[in-house]
Amino acid sequence: MRPSNTLDALRWFSRPDARRLMAGAQAQIEERLGRAFGCWGLHLMPGPGVDLPPLAHRVSRLLAMHRCEWRPGQESASGSARGLTGVVRCRDDQLPFVDAGMALVVAQHVLETSEHPRALIASLARLIEPEGTLVLLILNPWSPLRWRWRGRRIRPPSRAQVRVWLGENDLTIESEDWVGGHARIGRTISARALGSIRPWHRLRFARLIVARRHQPGLTPLPAGRPGLRLGAGVGAR
Repeated sequence: MRPSNTLDALRWFSRPDARRLMAGAQAQIEERLGRAFGCWGLHLMPGPGVDLPPLAHRVSRLLAMHRCEWRPGQESASGSARGLTGVVRCRDDQLPFVDAGMALVVAQHVLETSEHPRALIASLARLIEPEGTLVLLILNPWSPLRWRWRGRRIRPPSRAQVRVWLGENDLTIESEDWVGGHARIGRTISARALGSIRPWHRLRFARLIVARRHQPGLTPLPAGRPGLRLGAGVGAR
């Protein structure tokens, strides 16, 4: 019997060759994050056992979740439904975390396996605090390496789709790079080389997108108008 769509994708991401390719791409997250620091962070992974990028020094607490098969009896019309599990178990559009509570969210190869990637982006954007950062690692559908995941219901969204979805949720793209190897496992591109993108770099394993929610400027009070004084307990976290 053929494994379910979700399990087929999870098994590919857990393969040694896929994990080496992902490691080469995620190694460049740190180089692109800039000023992303804060109290809480969330990392979504394509499956169990995927190594976390070295981001622990950027947030006080980093929560981890990964792609999973949804509970029996809740399948979609196209096959087994897909959800997320880890600190909690939920659907992509039902992440049960407080609004604007995350300084950093890393979504590593989860859009490709989402049945509703647009809703997932909206759910992640809801979590981002003002000046917070969303990092997306997405398989490159134009890479020669795409034959490795072909036929496993892994569907990377296009650049245009991702740009629209981020814009719909008031997230501004700060950088977008092609990372990882072309066809040979472990062959990566350095930060210096990223400064001058060549046409063939667009064939690399993945796209790394860093987006930020910018805090709107505050309107100053008119002169002579008293402002609201906050007590010691107001607004405390």
